[in-house]
Amino acid sequence: MKSSARATDGPVVKTIRSGRRPVAPPAAIMGVRGWAVVLPAVMAGCGGGIHWQGPTFPEARARACRTNQLTFVYFRSWYLVECTDFEERVLKDPAVLSETRDMVCVALDFDWDRPLAQQWELNAVPAFAIVAPNGEVLCRRQAPITRDELLAALRSAKSGFGAATKPVGAARWLSR
Repeated sequence: MKSSARATDGPVVKTIRSGRRPVAPPAAIMGVRGWAVVLPAVMAGCGGGIHWQGPTFPEARARACRTNQLTFVYFRSWYLVECTDFEERVLKDPAVLSETRDMVCVALDFDWDRPLAQQWELNAVPAFAIVAPNGEVLCRRQAPITRDELLAALRSAKSGFGAATKPVGAARWLSR
C-alpha cells in the first residue's frame, strides 16, 4: 500500500492507494495536527444498513457466482449531497434492507468506476444496477430514484431471476 502526503495551507491531507483503487473509497480524508484520519465509505452514508461487500465489482460478482445470488451494484460520489441523501432516505429504509438482504451488494465510487457505469449506460449518480450471476444486467436506474422505484426494480429483478433459476417442475412442488 502506498501513502502520499502533501502540504496545504491547512492540515496535512493524506491519500492512501492500494494499487487498483482508493481504499474503501475514502469518503473524507482530513488531518488534525499532522495526524491523518481516513473515514471510509461506511462513515459517509454507506454504513448502518446494507451489508456492502467487495470492494470491487469483480470480487462481488465472483461471490455472487459462487452463491448463485444477484448483485446489487450501487454507484455513488462521496462528495455529492444527492448520494448521501439517497443513502439516508432510501438505502436505509427497512423495506429496501429486507429486499437486498439476500443479494451480494457492492458500493462503487462513480468517478473511479465510471467505465463500468457507462458500460451499463449509467451517467448520473446515485445509480444502481442489478446483475445476475451470468453477468446479465436485469435492471438499472440513475438519479433521480425514489424508494418505490428501487423497491419495484429489486422485486422485478428477483422475480425474473427466481423464475429463470427454478427447475421446470418446481411450481408443482411448491404449490402442494
